[in-house]
Amino acid sequence: VLFRSAAIGAPGLLLAQSQPIRIGITNALSGPNALYGEPNVMGQRIAVNQVNKAGGILGRQVELVVRDDRAQTAQGVAIARELAGSGVNFLMGGGSSAVAIAYCGLMPELKMLYFSNAAAAMAITHEAWNRNVFRLCPNAYSLYASLGRAVAERYPNVLKWGGITPDYSFGHDAARVFANARS
Repeated sequence: VLFRSAAIGAPGLLLAQSQPIRIGITNALSGPNALYGEPNVMGQRIAVNQVNKAGGILGRQVELVVRDDRAQTAQGVAIARELAGSGVNFLMGGGSSAVAIAYCGLMPELKMLYFSNAAAAMAITHEAWNRNVFRLCPNAYSLYASLGRAVAERYPNVLKWGGITPDYSFGHDAARVFANARS
């Protein structure tokens, strides 16, 4: 009976293993942040073409499912839900820190893995950390802590520093990390 059940289930298992690995990609492809999103998606397409030309992953081709999140949290969350509903288990992108942070809280519920390329928001791997999220780029600490320390050591008589940073989590984290490294 066990053998017969395995044989009956095997064709479905084999079919599932021959299907492409579908990876959801979200990024700003329209609006002001498209300046950052379009090159990210272009690079992801190049990488997938190289992987597929080399035989894919474990013999399976990789398929990108690309969506425009417009760097807007609500749009990104809607896309993540849509992709999860269509059988996509891997999500990449969300270049906006706000979208990436929203994805972090959503991934366990959707049973997806998220690979973030968001600039440097610390929350992605700190406050919003969970086992479904991986960072593909440096965070604010790795970018600005050593810079803050180097500046403090080079100019010990300078007690006040100013900076211009973006008014969102990346800028806030960068300023905080830089200032804390100096003390």
